[in-house]
Amino acid sequence: MTRLFLLFLALPLNGCGDATYYPKAGIPAYGEGGEWQSCSGQVAGNLAGSSVMAVDNTLTEPVDLIWVDTACVEQLVAEVASGERYEAETEHGNVFAVRGQSNGFLYAHYKWLGEYDAVVIP
Repeated sequence: MTRLFLLFLALPLNGCGDATYYPKAGIPAYGEGGEWQSCSGQVAGNLAGSSVMAVDNTLTEPVDLIWVDTACVEQLVAEVASGERYEAETEHGNVFAVRGQSNGFLYAHYKWLGEYDAVVIP
């Protein structure tokens, strides 16, 4: 248990070492086929376009909606209060993360392709 905890502390909370985010035990991965998603900007031509993305926060704490740019750097998009919904138009292929504000816990990580009515946290 101690070894796992120390490994978690050694991982960067912003950005990533290469072009892919990887799932960690106990953290859900959302997106194409349930696979962990690459950074933003990688989308097939037939999936190109945009649509309204909704994020529903069902937690008792606020969360941060974060866009993961093409260099895998996390950029804050919005703070979503407990029980609130955030909606915005976004390009297909953008990758997002949702983190708890109080602890940085990664509740969701997904590539938006417009196929969901909403991303529900948790």
